[in-house]
Amino acid sequence: MKILHDCGRAATLLALGAACLASASVVQAAPVYTCHTKRLTIEISALPHGQYAYQVWNKPHPTSGKPDLVLGHGTADVQGTQMCTTTVYAFHRGDVEYDVATPVGCTEEIPPKQATGTLDVMIHGDDKLHAWCMPR
Repeated sequence: MKILHDCGRAATLLALGAACLASASVVQAAPVYTCHTKRLTIEISALPHGQYAYQVWNKPHPTSGKPDLVLGHGTADVQGTQMCTTTVYAFHRGDVEYDVATPVGCTEEIPPKQATGTLDVMIHGDDKLHAWCMPR
């Protein structure tokens, strides 16, 4: 379990749901997946009530610092069957959709050898970014 003691970050993660009442507020978020692309580090965390948080740090910023983007109210959807099963974590911000899928599963394109997932960003339903998630 990751315990976030910072009131600002805790409030941001739960937006998201409850206001930060005091600087000693504590939110428990369990990281479920970390995606490293060439330019980003993305952490998906499980929040209470079956929701997920999406935190992004532009590289080279460390994940110990404040995220560059935080989204809440995410969902997890298991898709496919057998060896093609993947979990897609979906987040929305206005007309922008952020999808992180893991594991790679079955794709039309050949993934890099060590890929652990994908990041897709769509604006108004149009693909704007597709990136492979790699180990650190």
